[in-house]
Amino acid sequence: MQNVSYEIENRLLQMTFDHAEEKITSAPSSVSAAEKLLPSLDEAESGAFLFATTVTQSYIYFAYVGTIRAFLISNNNGDLIIDNKNRPQYFHTNSLHTIDNEDECRRLKNLDVDVNQVKHEGFDKNHSKFTRCIGKLSEKLLSSAASANDVNEARCNPLICEPKVSKCKLLPTDYALVMMTDKFYKMYLKTGIPENEIPSDFIRLFS
Repeated sequence: MQNVSYEIENRLLQMTFDHAEEKITSAPSSVSAAEKLLPSLDEAESGAFLFATTVTQSYIYFAYVGTIRAFLISNNNGDLIIDNKNRPQYFHTNSLHTIDNEDECRRLKNLDVDVNQVKHEGFDKNHSKFTRCIGKLSEKLLSSAASANDVNEARCNPLICEPKVSKCKLLPTDYALVMMTDKFYKMYLKTGIPENEIPSDFIRLFS
């Protein structure tokens, strides 16, 4: 699989602020309303996420925890495409570690978790719907140094720290694996592009 790297984060950031500026100019003047349109630390939710992959001569191995989205781009005779049918994609609800994932609901039920309560109240004081995470993202963002107590408090809950592992056979048409951090994904949504169109729009940015 070809190793591809593109400098697109600045372009997406500019799209985010352009989109926010359009909303601000068309909305009634309000500082608080304008601030809500832009990314902020207040949007941080508990739980850090991890997605790792290893490529060998024959297989691609995936391991992930949380809601980091990833999609595999294929080269179809010169056309870059997202093959949802034949190649693994980690972008849809049934692959993300949230309470909306039916497989995750079954896993939690097997661990004697009250799924209905989690759906209504979440896993923590922030009403998080994430079913797998590592540590506390809010602590990592809001403090520059962690004390021993902070480290102890941030240790994984074994209930929600188990990674999902899978593999698929590497094909000659596999072109690039794109992994989107949660912050990157939310930045994309702020551009006004619908969620289901993000992979195809990402390919458009290549040209």
